[in-house]
Amino acid sequence: MDQPASSSREEPGLRRAAGALLARVLRLAQTRIELAGVDIQEQREQFKQIGVALAGAGVCFALALIVATFGVIAAFWDTNRYTAIVLVCFAYLAVGVGFLGRYQRLRRDARPPFQATLQELERDRRALMGGDSKPIP
Repeated sequence: MDQPASSSREEPGLRRAAGALLARVLRLAQTRIELAGVDIQEQREQFKQIGVALAGAGVCFALALIVATFGVIAAFWDTNRYTAIVLVCFAYLAVGVGFLGRYQRLRRDARPPFQATLQELERDRRALMGGDSKPIP
């Protein structure tokens, strides 16, 4: 008879512990989802700002380049028009190759999106696996 009374006393404690563990896991998941949401908003804002800046710079540089191209060709029209056209073309080609190289370096060195979220999830995994003694917030 002592045994059933003892197990009935342990059962509410076990339920409480399981409920507390579930609440903690849900709180942990909620925190990480909120962090991911903040990361997404930051990435979106950064892309918008970069897009607007690049679009504005691109339009202005394109217009300046067109005017400069016509100016160079017009200056050499009577003497070496074909040489001027070929040199301007090669100059554009060299600048384009330079921009492609810069693009590749930016892609290679770019910080991965959601880096903070992934770091927190890794820290949580280590804490849950017993590899880290830090408490989980």
